[in-house]
Amino acid sequence: MKDVAEGLRSTTMDRFRSRKSPEGKPWPVSLREQEGQGITLTQTTRLKQSIRAIADSTGAAVGTNTIYAATHQYGDERTIRAKKAKYLRFRYKGVWVTAKRVTIHIPQGHF
Repeated sequence: MKDVAEGLRSTTMDRFRSRKSPEGKPWPVSLREQEGQGITLTQTTRLKQSIRAIADSTGAAVGTNTIYAATHQYGDERTIRAKKAKYLRFRYKGVWVTAKRVTIHIPQGHF
């Protein structure tokens, strides 16, 4: 089981390098990457470096304890509100936007 767990962890790490799903499909390109500001799922290496494998005589598992991993895997919808100012101010697709709140849909990643 230890070899199975390590094999699963190794193929997960390979998917970070190849940027492909377990089915061999390319990851959807993030807006940040489209704008030339980084690589999808790689703003830092925290997620990639947190992948761990465990095994015992009953089975093997691979996973992470990063809180945002489930959002990347399954998607989510969130509302972001201004807290310290009257409005949020951010750049989106090259245009400055001002809003009191923004609801965003994070698509399921199939990573």
